[in-house]
Amino acid sequence: MSRLICSVALSLLLPTVALAEPSPTSKALATELVGLLHMEENFQAYLTQCAKPEGSPFDPMVSFKSDPGSFGGISPQSAYWPEVQSAYARFQQRACAYATPTKFSAYFIDRIADAVEERDLRAAVEFQRSDAAQRVQRAIVSANTGFQAFATKLMYQAYEEANEEFSQDLRKLMRKYRASPK
Repeated sequence: MSRLICSVALSLLLPTVALAEPSPTSKALATELVGLLHMEENFQAYLTQCAKPEGSPFDPMVSFKSDPGSFGGISPQSAYWPEVQSAYARFQQRACAYATPTKFSAYFIDRIADAVEERDLRAAVEFQRSDAAQRVQRAIVSANTGFQAFATKLMYQAYEEANEEFSQDLRKLMRKYRASPK
């Protein structure tokens, strides 16, 4: 009977052990690693690019070209157009403020501290402290800044193509509905 009680007690305790928080040392090592990897700088490059509406689906000119009636008669020639542009810029900045580089880092710190063994964290930190690793990381940050603009351009081109097809599908559906409302 005592074996049964011990077995039940162990089965109840094991999930608790598996859900244990990472050690303070693992957390500190993960924090250092994330810093050495310049993750905040990389995410900041993304946020900076995200907040630029020019040429994006959130550019009022793109919306106007796609649907000239989308601003209730306001066009790029209107004296009100700068206000439309300002509203779009505020929207884009707010939408891209969903996370900060600090929140982004905190997320990765928690995941890395939880998933990587302490000895592996130590080895990774040791390597990332080296001059060679830091030179590589600086090059990655620089490349990432350019990549964000490149990726954003590709994404917006894909969005425009998808939006055109989507708009055609909706127009067909509306014609079908007008011919036979159900």
